[in-house]
Amino acid sequence: MSSPDQVVYTGFWHDHGKGGHVLGSTLTLNATHGSYLLAFLAIFITFTGSKLWNLVCFVLHQYRSTVRPRGALHQQQQVTLRNNSSSLSTLWSLLELCWAWRSKARRGFLNSSPLILVAAIFSIAFAAAAILSARIANVGGNALVVAEACGWIAEQFPVGDASALVAGGENETGWTSSKLLTYASWSSEQRQSARDSFEYVRSCYLPNGNPSSPECIAFAQPYIPSSLTTDKPCPFSNQSMCLGPVISVDSGLIDSNRDLGLNTERGHEIQYRRILTCAPIVTEPYSDWQIDEDFGFYYLQFYYNNDSDIKNSSTYSMRTSDLFDLAEAAPAATYALYSARFHWNNYTVGPISELITPQADLVLVMKTNVVSFTEPVYDAWFKADPKNYTPGDDDGDIEDSTATYYPALADVLGCTTSHQICDPASQRCTTLSGLLDIGEYNAKSTAYRLREDIGLSDGQHDVVSLLGVALIPTTIERLTMLLYDNALLANDYVADTHRFGDTFMSAAVPNNQTAIEVQNWHNAGINYLQRRFTQRPRGPSSSSSLVAKQISKLPLTSQPSLLCSVQKVRNAGYTSFSVAGVALVLSIGLFFILLNFLLPYLIDALTDRSWSHKRQEWVRGHLWQLHRSVYENQGIGGLWVGSSARSTPITYRNEKIEPIPLDRRGTSTPSNQVDHKAPNLTWSSWPSRRSESTEALELIQRVE
Repeated sequence: MSSPDQVVYTGFWHDHGKGGHVLGSTLTLNATHGSYLLAFLAIFITFTGSKLWNLVCFVLHQYRSTVRPRGALHQQQQVTLRNNSSSLSTLWSLLELCWAWRSKARRGFLNSSPLILVAAIFSIAFAAAAILSARIANVGGNALVVAEACGWIAEQFPVGDASALVAGGENETGWTSSKLLTYASWSSEQRQSARDSFEYVRSCYLPNGNPSSPECIAFAQPYIPSSLTTDKPCPFSNQSMCLGPVISVDSGLIDSNRDLGLNTERGHEIQYRRILTCAPIVTEPYSDWQIDEDFGFYYLQFYYNNDSDIKNSSTYSMRTSDLFDLAEAAPAATYALYSARFHWNNYTVGPISELITPQADLVLVMKTNVVSFTEPVYDAWFKADPKNYTPGDDDGDIEDSTATYYPALADVLGCTTSHQICDPASQRCTTLSGLLDIGEYNAKSTAYRLREDIGLSDGQHDVVSLLGVALIPTTIERLTMLLYDNALLANDYVADTHRFGDTFMSAAVPNNQTAIEVQNWHNAGINYLQRRFTQRPRGPSSSSSLVAKQISKLPLTSQPSLLCSVQKVRNAGYTSFSVAGVALVLSIGLFFILLNFLLPYLIDALTDRSWSHKRQEWVRGHLWQLHRSVYENQGIGGLWVGSSARSTPITYRNEKIEPIPLDRRGTSTPSNQVDHKAPNLTWSSWPSRRSESTEALELIQRVE
C-alpha cells in the first residue's frame, strides 16, 4: 500500500532508529539490484557452510585416526569424513554405510551415531544461521523518501458564502477563486487520506487484520498497538451524564523515529501519547423538537453549549430532511455522524457545566439512526431493546413480516481526548491535557510550540512543530466530519439490498459495538498521523500551481531542510540491507574460507616436524590420492607425482592411461594379473615431504 508516486533514495544512509553508526548503516537498492545482492549472499553462505564443515570433518578425522587395526566400517567412515562436500551429503553417506553394514558389523549404527549426530546438528544449526542471516535484508524495509515539494496544504476553512464568487473575483468574505480551489483540494485530499486510513486499519490492524501481509507495507511501523479498557470512571464533571460503560483507548508512547518514521539524529526524537475516552451521554433535557415555520419541517435540536439563550445556542440542529428524502419517502443514509469540538482552555463557546472536562478536549459525536434491527441490541449507543419491538405480520409481505427492533432516532457519544509529549532521553513529559493546553499554534496554524518547557533541544522542538500541525486532521471530530456515515463499522451489518419501510434493515450489532467503533476511530487517527508524515516530503497530490502556492512552510529553528529529507517509509519495490550485517557475514565467511584454503599448508608444516600417521591418513585419504593409489597398485599408467597435502596428484609426462580393468564381477583386476608398467608403490613406499622435483627424480631413477 505504499504510494506509487514516492521517490525512494537508493544508496547508503544511516537509520538512526537502529542505534549507532555501525548498527544503523543501511544500503537501499531497487528490487532488481537487491535480488542480485540477495542471490550472491545466498551462494556465499552456502559456500562458507561447505568450507566450515570441511574444518569440522578434519577435526573429527584427526581425532579418530589411529595406527591400531580397525574394521572396514571405521576406515570407510574416515574416507567419508575426508571426502565431504556438505554436512547433508556426509550425513547421507554415513546412513548408507550403516544400512550396508547392518547385518555384518555389530553395533555398526551405534558406532556411527556420534558422527551422524554431529552432521545432523551442524546441518540444522547452519540452516538456522542461514535463516537468521536473511534478516540483514528486508524486502520492503525502511527506506528514505526523496524530498520534492515538501509540505502540507495550509489549513483552509470556509468563511461566509463561497458560492457568491465570480470567476477570478472575490466576494465580500474574502474568498477568491484560488482560495476556493485550494480549499477543494485540501478537503478532497484529507477526505481521501481519511478513507485510506480507515481501510488500512481494517486490513492491517488486529484482531481482524494482518499487519505482516504484503499490502500493509507502507509505514515505518505497520501496526501501532493500543490498549482498550471499559471500566474507567465517567470523565465528565457530572458523573450522571454517562449512560453506559466508559471506553478508553491509550496509544502508549509513539516514537517519532520508530513509529512515525522521522529519521532524526539521536537525541532529536520525541514521543507522543494520545488517550481517547468515550461514553454515551444523556440527551434529555438537552434536546428538543422544533418546527421551521417557513418551510414546515421538523428538526431535532441539541443543547450542549453554555450560552444562556439555550434556544439559540444549539450544538447541532438535525432536520428531518437530514434523515429522509421527503420527495420519495426513502432513507437518505443508514447512519449519519455530526461532531462538535470544544478545546480545553480555549473555548469560544464552551460546553454545559455538566460536560466540562479539565485537561482534555471534548468532542460530541451525534449519530442519527435510520436502521431497524432483526434482534435486540444492548450496546448503549446502538441500543434497540424489546420495548421498541414491532411484531411482523404473516401476510407474506417482506416489509411487514419481519420483526424489527428500533433504536432511538439520535444518540450522542461524549468523548475526551488528551495529548502528551515526552523526551525519551530524560523521560520528562508535558501534562496529559488538551492539544491547545500543552501547546499553541501560530496565527496561521502552520507551526506548533509547547507551552511547557520540558528541556527539549532545538531539533526536538522542530519535530514538535511538525507533529502539532500533523495532528490537526487526525482528531475524532475531523475524521467523522470527513467520512460522515462511512466512519462507522456498524454499516457492515446493514442489508443494503432491501429497504424495509422507512428504514434499512440491519443484523444485530455486537453488544460492544461502541468499543469497536471508538478503537477503530483511534487507530484510524493514529494511522492518519503516520500518513501525514509520509505525505509531507512529496507535497500535495494536486498538480495545480494555485494549490502548490498554498503549501505550508513551517518556520523551523534549525536545519529545516533536513526534516524534509529524513522521512522513512516502507516500499515493496526496494530492499534495505544492514551494512553491518552484510559485513559480518562476509568477514566470517572469508575467515573460514581462508582457513580452509590454508589447511593443507598447515598440515604440511605439521608433518615437517612430526611425520605422524594422522597427517598421512588425511593426505592419502583424499579422493584423488585414492584414485592415484588404485592406478599405481594396478600398475597402470606412467609415473605419478604430488603426494603432499597441498598437491594434486598428476602423471609426470601427462601420458594417456587406460581405465581401471574390471573382471566379470565388476571389480578391479588384481595386481598379479596385470602387466605392470610402473613399480607398485605401497603405503610404506610413499616418500617423506620433499620438493616435487626431488620426488619425481627419485621415482624416475627407481623405474629405470
